[in-house]
This record gives sequence, structure tokens and C-alpha cells, in this order.
Amino acid sequence: MKHLAVFLLIFFGLNLAFNVNADDIENFQIEKISIGDSLLDHFSIKFINKNKKPVKVGKKKFKEYNVVYKKKDNQVYDLVRLVFRTDNTKYIISEIVGRKYYKNNINQCYKTQNIISNNIEKALQNSEKIETGIIKNKSYPNGDSYIKDMFFYLNNKDIISINCYDYSKKDTRSKDRLNVKFFTREYLDWNLSKQK
Repeated sequence: MKHLAVFLLIFFGLNLAFNVNADDIENFQIEKISIGDSLLDHFSIKFINKNKKPVKVGKKKFKEYNVVYKKKDNQVYDLVRLVFRTDNTKYIISEIVGRKYYKNNINQCYKTQNIISNNIEKALQNSEKIETGIIKNKSYPNGDSYIKDMFFYLNNKDIISINCYDYSKKDTRSKDRLNVKFFTREYLDWNLSKQK
């Protein structure tokens, strides 16, 4: 199925590649990397060992999963986050996040989010889409930071999310951003269990 024709979305420097019949999350790519790929197909073991860190949930670090950040040689995104199970000797990717920063231009983030969402929706035949609209960011309940989420729940329970973060300088030094995330249900369930 990975060898089906690839549809490429190019808009304001962002691209997202996926197969025409893309109901499996493994058929989507960010920077030519897919869920289910081995990190070893993209990086040396030396790079992985030097750069891997335990996944943080909130302010706490957990060793069950590791994260590697790809900050160089990205064609589209400013940063790519790749998560894998620590005990998986093949370094199979469980989560991919493509991040694009928008300095003082959150409306462009919203436009790009809608275009990506529309194209994913066309590619997915069997998924449920949920949109939050623009809501207050729960990380800053008394602040002026907001988030707009779009989620696609695939039949196998894997998830795609497209998020625009509009951060207030009063709340954080974080930059406004678009996140495009692909993650397995297994990783999401683990992550949610650690938030309790």
C-alpha cells in the first residue's frame, strides 16, 4: 500500500505526503518519515544514542519511551519530534510531530491547519473528525494562550491531530506554532495514563 500514488500538499512551504487510500496511519509521512518506520532507516545508531531523551509528560520524565528531535535538514518543518519505545530494539516510531513556527501570524497557522485538515479528510475514507474551535489553553488557565485542535480518529484507533498554539508572552516563552501529529493508540494510551 505504501507504493500507491502519493498525494503531496504544498502550501506556504508545508508539505504532507500520504497515499491516496490512506486509512492506515503508516501511509502518512512527515519529512519522509512514517509511523511504524525504524529510526534506523533515517538515522545512525550513534545519532539516536547521542540525542535520545526520556519522554516528558507534564514535568515528569518517563523511561518507557524515548524522544529524538530532528532539527536539521528538514525541508518543511522547523522541528520534527520522533518517539519510540525504549525496549524496542528496532526503534519503531510510535509518534511523529512536525512543528512549524508562526511569529506574530497565528491566522496563517489557522489557514494552513484548515488546508491540511481538508486534504487529510479527503484521503481518509473511514475516520471520525473532531474540531475544538479556538479554546483557552488548559496549561495556562488564568492566561491569554489559546489552542485550536483538529483530530482524526482512524478505524484502528490511531490518531492524527493538527493543532495551532497561540501563546501569550505573559504566559510562556513558547512560540506560536502548528503541530501536525501522527500517533498510535498504544502511545496515546500510555501518555494519558501518565497524566493522572
